[in-house]
Amino acid sequence: MGTPANAPKTLDLDGLLDDFEPRVKPQALATPAAPAKPRAPQRETVFPSREPKGPRHVQVNCYLRSDVGERFKAFLQRDEYTKWNYGQAIEFLLDFHEKHKKTPKA
Repeated sequence: MGTPANAPKTLDLDGLLDDFEPRVKPQALATPAAPAKPRAPQRETVFPSREPKGPRHVQVNCYLRSDVGERFKAFLQRDEYTKWNYGQAIEFLLDFHEKHKKTPKA
């Protein structure tokens, strides 16, 4: 059983590599170049940070009794058209607490 008649032919790479001549002159390869001094990138090429510029946000998970959760949701409804999100409501409650904590009652 020999090779099939339509077998693919291999490339003759040996003949192609012998004809290759480098573009750089051998004299340039013999003299070592001075090591490049590392530079800081220019200001225009520095990519902006993906970190938000404003205050950072964190996620807080809490478990409440269902009646407390319903009271909190009712507290969020400011009027007929506007509603606080959870973070705004907690910030309001913390500010209120800190304000009244500093002033002692007589």
